[in-house]
Amino acid sequence: MDREYYVDLVKLRLERAKEILEDLQELFARGSFKSANNRAFYAVEKSIKALLATREIEVATHTVKSKLVKAG
Repeated sequence: MDREYYVDLVKLRLERAKEILEDLQELFARGSFKSANNRAFYAVEKSIKALLATREIEVATHTVKSKLVKAG
């Protein structure tokens, strides 16, 4: 993957985190605290994935593809 791919990935993940935060605010305002907490978790997850992508580390659901991980 080239640098532009990771730049786009960071932008996409941060955009998604922002959307999730907007959902969280609406849920919190309605008193739906469990659902707001769930949205908070996913906003943080997307933000962390964006941060990792700045180091060209791509995280799928339960796996990590990284230049830092050595085979063996």
